[in-house]
Amino acid sequence: MASDPTPGLQPLPAATDLQFEKAEFTGDAAEQSGNQACAACKRLFGGQYYHAQGQLVCPACAERIQSGQQAPPKLSLARAALYGGGAGLLGCIIYATIAILFDLEIGIIAILVGYLVGKAIRHASGGLGGRAQ
Repeated sequence: MASDPTPGLQPLPAATDLQFEKAEFTGDAAEQSGNQACAACKRLFGGQYYHAQGQLVCPACAERIQSGQQAPPKLSLARAALYGGGAGLLGCIIYATIAILFDLEIGIIAILVGYLVGKAIRHASGGLGGRAQ
């Protein structure tokens, strides 16, 4: 005489049924999700949605956002390398100036040089980051 201690709950899905690309609702949640507006195009959508920087977006806008993020222009890499090299040269000049004038070799200046190079690359690439930059 074994009774189910939690009536109304369904068994968990098998591990092969799990996916993390999109949300799929069932029951009451599916009815509530039909009233969502896309943060990018402001159209109403139901069923599937995606998150982009904490905002709900429709599948079409999510695809546009993802394709824009994955293909940085070739010119941005060359410009980022040029700006990064210039910032590195500026850091070298700062380090050498302090070493010559004050007869000090301060290692913390390397952090300043790294910060300058990172900011220069981020600025030159238009805010893009990741491995491509």
